[in-house]
Amino acid sequence: MNIIVLPPDESPFRIQNTNEGCIQFNSDHEEVHFIVKGPYYHTDTIVRKLDKQQKQELIPLKTNDYAWMIKVFSMDQVEDWKQRRAQLDSMIREDARIYQIYDHEQIGMEMYNKWNFIDKLSMPIRSLGNIEILETQYEGDKIKTLRFKQIEAERHD
Repeated sequence: MNIIVLPPDESPFRIQNTNEGCIQFNSDHEEVHFIVKGPYYHTDTIVRKLDKQQKQELIPLKTNDYAWMIKVFSMDQVEDWKQRRAQLDSMIREDARIYQIYDHEQIGMEMYNKWNFIDKLSMPIRSLGNIEILETQYEGDKIKTLRFKQIEAERHD
């Protein structure tokens, strides 16, 4: 999760969240603004009025359901490939740009169009599995841009 605090009259700064998704920081201001961005959540700018009496606050984030579904699709053993292809077709724009980022044995990236990606993700030979979504961008309610990398088997838990 990427969290950028936007203090008034100061430069923005990043803070690290815990494994549980929690953040902690102190502020002398009555209001705090911050941006939350994560691969499986929609980017959002949060504005909160601070209450000195309240020590903790739970802020729900909007999940990026399509990113989660693609992640699950990449790991799942599916019997009905026709249905899976139809689901992916409904999620991705015809003119989508999909990038696989390489950062281990080779450095670089590969670009897919919608149907190349659907073919790779729905092949029974599992040519593309255990992916990690890095970024999704939408136009309307469909994916316009998707960036991902393949997770090595020994690193995936």
